[in-house]
Amino acid sequence: MKKRVVLFFAIILLIITAVLLTHTNRLGTTEYRYISRKVPAAFQGYRIAQIADLHNDDLGDPTILLHALQEAKPDLIVITGDMIDARKTDVKTALDFAAQFVQIAPTYYINGNHEWVAAYAALKQGLKDRGVTVLEDASVRVEKDGAFFHLAGVVDPFLADRLLTDRLADTLPQDGVLTILLSHRPERLEAYAEAGTDLVFAGHAHGGQIRLPFIGAIYAPHQGLFPAYTEGMHTMNQTTLVISRGIGNSLFPLRINNPPELVVVKLQRP
Repeated sequence: MKKRVVLFFAIILLIITAVLLTHTNRLGTTEYRYISRKVPAAFQGYRIAQIADLHNDDLGDPTILLHALQEAKPDLIVITGDMIDARKTDVKTALDFAAQFVQIAPTYYINGNHEWVAAYAALKQGLKDRGVTVLEDASVRVEKDGAFFHLAGVVDPFLADRLLTDRLADTLPQDGVLTILLSHRPERLEAYAEAGTDLVFAGHAHGGQIRLPFIGAIYAPHQGLFPAYTEGMHTMNQTTLVISRGIGNSLFPLRINNPPELVVVKLQRP
C-alpha cells in the first residue's frame, strides 16, 4: 500500500512538472488587428511582430522563436525591452537572436528595466552593429511607397533622468500622422493616452506569470495584485495598447496557465 501511495504522488509530481515546463516553454503566436483611418493605404495589411522580455532565454532551442517569427512574415520587428536579465548579464543570446531578426525584417529596439546593468552598453552597441535601430527617446519615419508612419521609442523610467510625460511630449510628433510607440511599461497607459499616442507596444508584466481561470493574472511588477494590464489589447481615449506576455522569465522561473508568446499586429484601414 505504501509503495502505491509513493508511486501515485510521484506520478502526480511528474504531471505537474510537465505542465509547468510546457507552460514555460511552449511559445505561441497571438495576432491582433489595429484598425484606424490613420493607417496609410500603402500600409494596409502591414505586419508588426513584437519580441518582449526575452531575458536571455532561448526556450531551450533558439530555432523555436526564429521559426515562429519567420512563419509570422512580419514587415517590421519591434523589441520592447528586457532582452537581457539583470541577474544573467551575458549578451550573447540576445545578440545572436538580433543577428537573425534583422535577416527577417527591419528591427527596432527599446530598453527595459533590466537593462540598467553595465552590460547594457555592450548590448546596445552590439544591436547597432547587427543592424538593429535603437530608439532612446527618439522617433523615426517608417516609409513605404511614398507614405509613412512615425515609430517612436522611450527609455524605460528606471534608466531615465526625466519624467515619462516630459519625454513623451518631446519625443512624439504632433502632425496628425499615425504614431506607434514602443515603451516597456503597460501600466503607464494613461500617460500614453494623454500624449496622444495612437498605438503602443509594451511588455514587462510577463502576463502576470501565474494566471487563474476566470480571474486572470495574480501579480505584475509595478501593478501589484490582480493587475489590469498584463496581456492583450486595451484602449483609452484614442490610444490602443498592445501587451505581450513576453518570452523569457526573471526572478520567478515558471509560468502557469500563461505560455510565452510572439505578438503580431496587422495594420488595417476601416
